[in-house]
Amino acid sequence: MTYKSRLMLGFAAVFGVGFGTAHATSGYFQTGYGQKVVAMGGASDGVVTGAMGGADNPASIAFAGESFSIGGTYFNPVRSSNRVNNAYGLNGSSSSKDDNFLIPDIGYNAPINDRLAFGITIYGNGGLNTDYPGGALNCPNPQTGQLQPGNLLCGPGHLGVNLSQLIVAPSLAYKITPNFAVAVSPQIIYQMFSAEGLQPFEAYSSNPGALTNRGGDGALGIGVKIGVFWQVTPEFSVGGTYSPKADMARFKKYAGLFANAGGFDVPASFSVGAAYKITQHLMVAADFQRIFYANVPSIGNPSHAQAPLGAANGPGFGWRTINVYKAGVAYQIDPLFTLRAGYAHADNPVTAPNVTLNILAPGVVENQVSAGLTYHVSPQNDVTVTLFHAFQNRVSGATSPLLPGGGIDTIKLSENSVGIGFLHHFAPPPPIMPPPIMPPPTMPAPRLPPVATPAPAPARTYLVFFDWNRANLTDRAGQIIGQAARASRSTRVTELHVNGYTDTSGTRAYNQTLSLRRADAVAARLVIDGVPQRDIAIKGFGESHLLVPTGPGAREPQNRRVEIILD
Repeated sequence: MTYKSRLMLGFAAVFGVGFGTAHATSGYFQTGYGQKVVAMGGASDGVVTGAMGGADNPASIAFAGESFSIGGTYFNPVRSSNRVNNAYGLNGSSSSKDDNFLIPDIGYNAPINDRLAFGITIYGNGGLNTDYPGGALNCPNPQTGQLQPGNLLCGPGHLGVNLSQLIVAPSLAYKITPNFAVAVSPQIIYQMFSAEGLQPFEAYSSNPGALTNRGGDGALGIGVKIGVFWQVTPEFSVGGTYSPKADMARFKKYAGLFANAGGFDVPASFSVGAAYKITQHLMVAADFQRIFYANVPSIGNPSHAQAPLGAANGPGFGWRTINVYKAGVAYQIDPLFTLRAGYAHADNPVTAPNVTLNILAPGVVENQVSAGLTYHVSPQNDVTVTLFHAFQNRVSGATSPLLPGGGIDTIKLSENSVGIGFLHHFAPPPPIMPPPIMPPPTMPAPRLPPVATPAPAPARTYLVFFDWNRANLTDRAGQIIGQAARASRSTRVTELHVNGYTDTSGTRAYNQTLSLRRADAVAARLVIDGVPQRDIAIKGFGESHLLVPTGPGAREPQNRRVEIILD
C-alpha cells in the first residue's frame, strides 16, 4: 500500500477516536451515510457515491476510483413527552434537553487493480438520546407516601438514556465482470449506553443493582455487510445490501434493564435500489430497506412482557420491524453546481401499547425531506452542503401498568440537521464499460451478383480547441466555426454533428459535462452564423476518443476540442 494510502488510513483511525453521538431517523438507524446520499433521501444502493460508498453499498466502491471524504453533521432532535388522565395526578409534560449534536463521518477507497478495490469508512450507525429534567411530576415516596419531585417515570433527578454506535468498516469489492461487482464489508462495532432516573422500576428487575444510574458502559461486536452492484447500461444501475444481526457484547452495567442480561444486538437489515440517468445532467434513484428491530429481544420484546426486566424474555421497547422507502434526484445545473433533493418514509416502530417505556426512546418520525448543493471546486474536489428535516410525529397509548393510576402517555419527535462534506478524487474513476451486445443469429445470405455502389463523399471536419477547464470560445475558435457555417451553406450537407471532448485531467462525470458545455457553445455560435438549430446534432463524449492517447490525469491541449463534422 502506498504512503498516501497509509496516511489516509491513519488519519481515519485518529478521527474515529472520540466519536460518540446519538440520533435517530429510521427508528434509530441513519437513513443514509455521506452528505450526497443524505441529500438524496438516503437512496444509494444503485449509485456510485464515492469514498463513503462502503457505508452505503460497499460494492459501489469498485467503480468509484481512489477518493477521500470527510464530513460532519449538526443534528438537532426535538423530543417531548406528556401524560394526562392519571388517577393519582401523575400528569405532566417534559421536553428533552441536549438537543445539539455533531456527527462526523470519514471514508477512503482505492482500486488495488482493475478488478479489486479496497475502502474503509468510519461512521455512526445510529443511536438514541433523551435527557428529561427532573421535577416534572409530584410523585409519592415509596417508603413514606409523601409527595416529592420526580421525573415522568417518578424517579428522582433526570430521566433519559444515551445510546451511540460507532462502526469501523473496511470493504473489499470485486468486479466479476466489468459491469458487475460484489463486496464484503466486515464491521467492527462499538456502542455506548447509559441510563438514569429509572429507580421506580428496580422492583421489577431481575438485577436491581444493574438497572439505572450506572454511568456509561461500552460493548464491542462484529458484523458484516454484503453488497452487489450492477451497471446494467451506462444510464441504468441496480444494487443491494444485506447485513445479518450483529452479536454484541452485553452491557453488564445494565444487565437488569435489557433482556438477556444486558444484550443489545444490532438488528439485521437489507436494502435494494436502482438509479437511472434520464439525461447527462439528471439522475433519479430509489431504495427499499427493511430493518428487523423485532428480532432483537431488548428492542422488540413488548414492554408489558410478563417477566422481570433483564430476563431472557423480559420487557423491551416493543419495536416492530419496519420498512423504509427512499427516493432522490440529482441535477447538474452547470459544471460548478449540482443540486440534490430527496424524500424518505419510514414506518414508525413504536406502537401504542409500548409508549410509556419509549419515553426513553421516541424514535417515531416517519416522513423526512432533504436537499443539498454540491460545489465542484475543481475537477477533483467538491464540497456538499445538506439540509434535512424529519416532520414531527406523535404516538399516544395507555400508561404502563408499572405506574399506578393509568392515563394516556404521548411521545413526540421531530429532527433537523445541516451537514457539510468534502470529497477529493485522487484520480478519475475508471470508466464503466457498456455491456457487450451479442449479435442475433443470422441465416446465410443468398449469393447475389455484386452491385457496384458509389463511394460516399468524404466528411469535412473542423476542429475547435479550448483552454483547460474552459468552454468559452477564443477568437480563433470563432473563425473556425464561421468557416464551418459557410461550408454547410455552400455544399450539400445532410448531417452536421457537433461533438465535444475533454482531456483526462478531471473526473469522468465532470469531463462528460464539460464536453457537452463545449459542444453547446460551438452549436450556439453556429446558429448565430446562420446554421438552423434543427440541423445540428450535439453530443458530449467526455474523455473518450482521445485525439492524443494519454493516461489518467493528463492535461493534453489537443484532446480539449469540439469536432464539427459535415456529412
